[in-house]
Amino acid sequence: MHTVRKILVLLMLVAALGVLTGCEAESTRLPANQLLLGAGDTKVDFAERFVFPWDRVYVFVPYTTSKAIDSALGFEWPGYKGSVIGDSDAVTLVVFVKDGKVAGWFEQSREVDLVGLAKPDGYAHDDAVFSVEASGTGVGLQP
Repeated sequence: MHTVRKILVLLMLVAALGVLTGCEAESTRLPANQLLLGAGDTKVDFAERFVFPWDRVYVFVPYTTSKAIDSALGFEWPGYKGSVIGDSDAVTLVVFVKDGKVAGWFEQSREVDLVGLAKPDGYAHDDAVFSVEASGTGVGLQP
């Protein structure tokens, strides 16, 4: 019985450590490059593409700091550590929020450039409809 108690205590400590180190944040990570566009696409409705529950979506440009992201989101987000956004100009970061928590996030290659969507207060679920426009390097989304 003493061994069972030790095992239970150890499992509880491991679970607590996972929460403290941000494993919960990692579980909200979506596969990269969620925005694959077809030849005839003229608009992208995030509410149709991302069907899990979310209230707002934020797009962060390359080299955005964790402090700037936390400020925009309105809370501290440890999941930032799982992204390369602070050190790379190759991706933009897309973060979905529901009830004051990150509901999902992914990094998008700049082959589909989202830089034009960055704004501090993000977009409400029903307002996240963007037009597809050609850019000098390929294609991008614009409000």
